[in-house]
Amino acid sequence: MATVTFNKGDQAEVCSNQEGFLRFYCDGTVLKQLSPNFYAMQYKNLVEEDDESRPLVEVVPSEEIRPTLPRIHFGCGFGLYNKVDVFANDG
Repeated sequence: MATVTFNKGDQAEVCSNQEGFLRFYCDGTVLKQLSPNFYAMQYKNLVEEDDESRPLVEVVPSEEIRPTLPRIHFGCGFGLYNKVDVFANDG
């Protein structure tokens, strides 16, 4: 798989590897690339634990980030048992 480079302001999705949230993607914005392997990300729907008025910002390994997927609406020809990514519960 080719490595994708992100720039400041790019919209991307971050994959969680935490127990209970495995393969759960959250929308975010790239704040900056810290090294070839890490980015500072600001989440769209996650907030700071001690200040819920502030979006959560984290340093994320590059292998946990992917470009934002195109938004597709119902009725686009999906069939039974097709694999899809779905936005639900903020991720």
